[in-house]
Amino acid sequence: MAVDDNPTSPYYGRIYVVWTQFVSPNPTVLSYSTNGGATYSAQQQIGSPLSSHYEQGCNIQVGPDGTVYCIWACPNTGLANVEDLIGFTKSTNGGVTWSAVTTPLTIKGIRGNLLSTNIRVNSFPSMAIDRSGGSRNGYLYVTWTQRGLAPAGSDADVCFAYSSNGGTTWSSQSRVNNDALNNGKNQFFPWMTIDQSNGRIAIVFYDTRDNATADSCNTYLAISNNGGGTWDNMRVSDRSQRPSPLSGYATGYYGDYISVAAHNNIIWPFWMDNRSGPAQIYTVKVQAAVYPLSAFNLQSPAASSRIVTVPGSNTPVTLTWDTSASGASYKWVFGNPTVTTRRLTMPVTTNSITTTLGALDAMLASAGFTNNGTATDSAVGQFTVWAFKGPGATGVDSLSAANGPRALTFRRQAITLAPFSLVSPTSPTTILTSANGSNNIVFNWNKSGVGSTYRFLYKSGVFAEPTTLRILADNTGLDSTMTMTSAQLDAIIAGLGVAAGDSITGQWAVRAYSSSDSLLSTAPVRNITFRRSPLMALNQDFASATFPPDQWTLQYTGTQYWTRQTVSGYGSGTGSARYNMWSASAGTTQSITSNVFPSVANNYLRFNYSHGYYLSTGVLAADSIGVFTSTNGGTSWNSLITLKASTTPQLGVNSSNNLSTAASQSQFTPTAAQWATKIFLMPNGTNMVRFTGYSVFGNDAFLDDITAGGPTGVGNPLTLMPDKFELMQNYPNPFNPTTKINFSIPKTGFVSLKIYDILDAENYPENAEKLLKYIIIGGGPTGVELAGSIAELSHNIIRKDFRKIDTAKAEVILIEASPRLLGTFNPHLSEYAKRSLEKRGVTVLVNTRVVNIEEGKVFIEGKTIEAGTIIWTAGVEAVPVTKELGLPYDRAGRIIVNQYCSVDKYPEIFIIGDMAAFTQNGHLLPGVSPVAMQQGRYAARTILGDINNKERKPFHYIDKAAFLTISLSSCGKKEDVKPTTETKKEEPKKEPEVKNEKAPEANGKNSGKLEVLKFDKQDIPSDIKYKGKVMGGARWKDANGENLLIITESEIQNLKNKEGEAVITKDLFAYNYIVKAGESPILWQINDFVKDCPLDLALNYNPNSLSVTDINENGIAETTFLYRLSCKGDVSPDELKLMMHEGKDKFALRGTTELKYKVDGKTTKEGGDYKVDSSFDKAPKEFLDYAKKQWEKFKTQELN
Repeated sequence: MAVDDNPTSPYYGRIYVVWTQFVSPNPTVLSYSTNGGATYSAQQQIGSPLSSHYEQGCNIQVGPDGTVYCIWACPNTGLANVEDLIGFTKSTNGGVTWSAVTTPLTIKGIRGNLLSTNIRVNSFPSMAIDRSGGSRNGYLYVTWTQRGLAPAGSDADVCFAYSSNGGTTWSSQSRVNNDALNNGKNQFFPWMTIDQSNGRIAIVFYDTRDNATADSCNTYLAISNNGGGTWDNMRVSDRSQRPSPLSGYATGYYGDYISVAAHNNIIWPFWMDNRSGPAQIYTVKVQAAVYPLSAFNLQSPAASSRIVTVPGSNTPVTLTWDTSASGASYKWVFGNPTVTTRRLTMPVTTNSITTTLGALDAMLASAGFTNNGTATDSAVGQFTVWAFKGPGATGVDSLSAANGPRALTFRRQAITLAPFSLVSPTSPTTILTSANGSNNIVFNWNKSGVGSTYRFLYKSGVFAEPTTLRILADNTGLDSTMTMTSAQLDAIIAGLGVAAGDSITGQWAVRAYSSSDSLLSTAPVRNITFRRSPLMALNQDFASATFPPDQWTLQYTGTQYWTRQTVSGYGSGTGSARYNMWSASAGTTQSITSNVFPSVANNYLRFNYSHGYYLSTGVLAADSIGVFTSTNGGTSWNSLITLKASTTPQLGVNSSNNLSTAASQSQFTPTAAQWATKIFLMPNGTNMVRFTGYSVFGNDAFLDDITAGGPTGVGNPLTLMPDKFELMQNYPNPFNPTTKINFSIPKTGFVSLKIYDILDAENYPENAEKLLKYIIIGGGPTGVELAGSIAELSHNIIRKDFRKIDTAKAEVILIEASPRLLGTFNPHLSEYAKRSLEKRGVTVLVNTRVVNIEEGKVFIEGKTIEAGTIIWTAGVEAVPVTKELGLPYDRAGRIIVNQYCSVDKYPEIFIIGDMAAFTQNGHLLPGVSPVAMQQGRYAARTILGDINNKERKPFHYIDKAAFLTISLSSCGKKEDVKPTTETKKEEPKKEPEVKNEKAPEANGKNSGKLEVLKFDKQDIPSDIKYKGKVMGGARWKDANGENLLIITESEIQNLKNKEGEAVITKDLFAYNYIVKAGESPILWQINDFVKDCPLDLALNYNPNSLSVTDINENGIAETTFLYRLSCKGDVSPDELKLMMHEGKDKFALRGTTELKYKVDGKTTKEGGDYKVDSSFDKAPKEFLDYAKKQWEKFKTQELN
């Protein structure tokens, strides 16, 4: 079970439950509750057991953005049910639909019996997700037990893997237990959690390493402070136990799981223990170690070493040093001439760096080193390592190596170009390219100088420079090969204007480059012809006995259930494709794929189909066929629609999601009258289509006459000749004297164009109702504003513009797939928007998914709506190039970036705006201009910082608020809407009188040497200097004499920053003077500020917080006060500071205000935490006790 406990998640409060349905084929199933467990959804299958496998040990977790993840073990029935795979799926819409099942981790489980007592064991996985908001926020972690497969040894070991991109890819496996490999000791039943306050991972497991006999074990805990990079192991049980099977349960049963919980550096492992006889639950409180930094030394390279780097070299280079503290992180730095002038910085979480001469060469090049044989090729400098303490650790924040810095020389090897020749392909040659070809086309040549880079050159006709094509060689130009797929090369040739079926002839060569020179390959250049495959029409009738047909492929494991049958669509033809769900066990998934689909705009997929639904003991077998499209030759697939079995068969031409055309309680073979036809508009750029069958052990489905082309006709292949009369969209502009109207006709003839008012009932009475209907798809801000505006225009503003039509009868329908409008807004604003639109006559449909759109028609599940105007406002997709870069991207095509707006693998590449999927506080930032503008400025600052070897700071988007207008007529009217938040207005208060406060009771009374005097700003001596407006202060006498404390604030200054943007600045000052005749010396002063703030600025002293005490009764007063400061555009806690002084000694608490507000009548608190300044370490304990008391007293920031 898992619960979405993120208040900002669109599925907040949803409860998810998963289990194995032990009915063949034993899949993973799910049910969820949206009302606190009062009711649950119908169970749905989310797993898909592989052949000879079933699914068991499922584990479900919720990510920081509301994405739900599920994993399970895949026992192999052919291997005595030993687990050999881990299955995975996820849902991004609250468990409604799930991704295709993958098996990303190959394991070798331990299912069977263990120990001499023969308790049963398994390799069920445990998963945890980092939701700490730290650098690994959103990481997925998995642990399990295996043996006989690396990294495990010959006995059972605990293994670990992680994914940093939502399960798209996974790390290599690592071993958690740190005892000797292959030592005959077993570790089993691991369970994992994450301390969400700091991202620390904790895994509990049984362990036999300390036991001499084979019948006993202890309980161990493994902790990682660096995302699983290293592990600390510790025994948490204080004595061994002898697990033995429990009486009355399954054979060998001694439980199948143990558990662990963690928060705020406290870890609670839980396990079964029979030390006292009966098996009972045991636990122990573990305080996670927060190790302070200790002195450490550099190890390698030795002092005065010399490292010569070579571009592209794979020769390893290792840099090592001692460990300073468990959980510490490090930075290796090199400077020239000394380490203080940094030129290289490498951050790591371990005490070593393993890289290559090629990787170092790239770093040196970025740092300004040349490789042209000049003095700037090398630098004599120094290197050292800095250690930084881990989360929660005490002591100093950082520490440098004790024996550093060391002398070190870096030099980039100069490149000398030498003559080189071409290898293949030979001359002349013809290369055939295909828009969907996946085969590699490779050009080879001999190498020139070591470290040189290369570019493939092509010139149409006779070779000469400049060339037609210049393409970087493989491995960023360093390899002597240029490799690309047939589809990639086809796209390049198409970009030269070569049509499908045509060719271009020319010559190719290669040029080698050093940093200062280049050299062309030796003669002769080679002749080559590139020929593009002709555009193939999709028109498959399965007439051929060969299956799959030419240009079609099957995707399946085990028994093949897609086959050719002689029955055909509507009884016309000689064949069809059948998916045999009568025989395929439940959960069997197989696909048939067309490798060709004409990639042209406004192309339709059309096919004939038939399916007989089957009732198993009165319950519908929910067979289905999914239709998927690809725009990149099959690299990735997007769901077009899922056709589902239904007890209401549907015939005719349609675009619904109904699969069934008949009913059958025996294996189904359709008659000519039991066929129907589907037609769907395909996404622009589609070049492949796939049909995926999902069997629930129901009945057979058939496909025939699969074609691409226009929206009409049966089986029409796509041609370039117009096949219908068509009038194209035109765009009249009142500032142009003419408007161009394009049309097409299938045969020669006279054309007469008449222009009418589109809503003139005299001309089109039968269309008036349809033309007055508007459908808006997407209930975000744009959709809501548009729906309100159209309703207002139709019902009020334009009624007088038409003679025959009553525009007040206009119907506006707003469709949203999620449970509410304005998903990023507060829920009560969403409800208000819905009510407001409905008042204006708008029909609002939520929880409604659009499955297809045709001209004048919108298809939702089970219904078709006709309308004259259809508007899409449901978001945008990133440009297609994002899917061609080999980088992980989300379902909208946005590249997934880290907290620095870059890609983990390529930190020098920044991706911003609506091409970037950036997660902040568990949510993706929207693709809007304010985000892009702030990310652009951040990227520029970060690049400058990289050049100057400054540490990167994470990007944080500041939301300046969102505003939308439902309609103009609502502006200025009092509506039934409550503001999201409203700052509490406080009555003016008199300046508080500072009293002689007593110290806490534990310290007795004040010393009697402290005398607090009345403070009046009018009595400040003329020789006392200060800046700003006096906001408060105090006067007192103590052992230092007469003291005067003045606290002031400056006026807000309106300025412009270096970029010319309007910003504001404000200062706060505090002065403690010793008042004396003549000249009064200053004891201490504070100047804090908020500078260059482009948003809302706050810097406010709290006059009620000022106190004067003598807690330690030494005759010297302590002064304490608090103030808050912020620069933000949202409603979040302000920064809060508490300043305490005793004489010249300063002590501080720093944190945030506690924001207190009500949502739906429930009081919510946010923030209020603080960090204690290390200066308190040298102060009496009572000082900190008093400071904490004052913090709690004045931390609250209330909102109504």
